[in-house]
Amino acid sequence: MTQEYQDSNWRQLDGPLSRTGFIAIPLGSLRELSSNATMNIAANGGLLASDTTPILEAVNGATDSALRVNWAASNSDLLTFQTPLPPDLDPSNPIVIKFLAAMAGATNTPTISGDYFFNVGGTKRTVATGAITGTTVAEYTATIVAASIPTLPLTLSAQLTLGAHTSDAAYLYGVYITYTRK
Repeated sequence: MTQEYQDSNWRQLDGPLSRTGFIAIPLGSLRELSSNATMNIAANGGLLASDTTPILEAVNGATDSALRVNWAASNSDLLTFQTPLPPDLDPSNPIVIKFLAAMAGATNTPTISGDYFFNVGGTKRTVATGAITGTTVAEYTATIVAASIPTLPLTLSAQLTLGAHTSDAAYLYGVYITYTRK
């Protein structure tokens, strides 16, 4: 296998070798927080389900089994996730958290803001997406600038808050992280 360097990206001659890394955050791994704490055993440890707020649900059980998180109108309960970051992450470039989201209606346009922490005892960084503006699923991004990223090894913890949306439900269909590889 031969490699060449072209246009700031490594490329294998027999196929692409991207400098962009990808980390999936499964919707089923998101946990609800209450007063910035993981919920107790009676609240199932914060796991999302059909009777939690927000709800983890199928879009339509009979015709569309795609999962989504459904924040009912006026519900902005805090969600959290934690993930280790890979050793090939280049901390001199930003980390981008991407959200696939939509609204149930066109009245509200909230953002998803996040408090992000690296490792244990890290400094809180807060970044937000642009406004979620439509009923069609679209990608919204929150960027953690390189100056905020410590050296490796790293874990990234996030606390996600949906902005005010008093009339329309908000839907989250996916969360993932992209980064530049060394």
